[in-house]
Amino acid sequence: NIPVPYRVQESNSIHLKKKTNTENEILYNHKLKKSLGKTHYSSTPLRHNSLGLDSYLQASSPIRRYSDLIVHYQISKYINNKILLTKEKIDEIIICINNQSRQNINRYREDQKYWIYEWFKNSKLKKFKVVFLNWINRYKNICIIFFNDYKFSTICYLETKLEIKEGQIIYINNITIDYQDMLYFQLVVE
Repeated sequence: NIPVPYRVQESNSIHLKKKTNTENEILYNHKLKKSLGKTHYSSTPLRHNSLGLDSYLQASSPIRRYSDLIVHYQISKYINNKILLTKEKIDEIIICINNQSRQNINRYREDQKYWIYEWFKNSKLKKFKVVFLNWINRYKNICIIFFNDYKFSTICYLETKLEIKEGQIIYINNITIDYQDMLYFQLVVE
């Protein structure tokens, strides 16, 4: 009964069927990623779905992760019969860790977006072969596409009135004017 930060990944409502040989691997991997629930820390030992464990405690990198350091600290205190941090104190720490984790993810996404936009802004290429992954908002033409030649996906505006299937390979032209907003592409009909 040592209060520690458990790593939790709750269930997502999306259930994915096993990949078939004919299924588009890029689309399957995209759906697999979407089917995984978000991870966070909790002082209550809850299920970690990806690992298939009823509870999961991570303590392998106390140099890199503060949460791992807390686990080491608590175990050391317990072994040496010292006073442990309370569950309430662990809960306070977890709130800070989860908030910092979300901020780090947002910083990473903004950084990634910046460099993708810079690449497109400076690229002489205007036409691209991509895999259409899914619509985020069909009415506003916002979708996710995967650039197989460059191994990245991005959210973008896709100008088209045609119906596109998930996993379909399409050709698009870059029609972005303002690289501060969103990438804009137009479907090329061949």
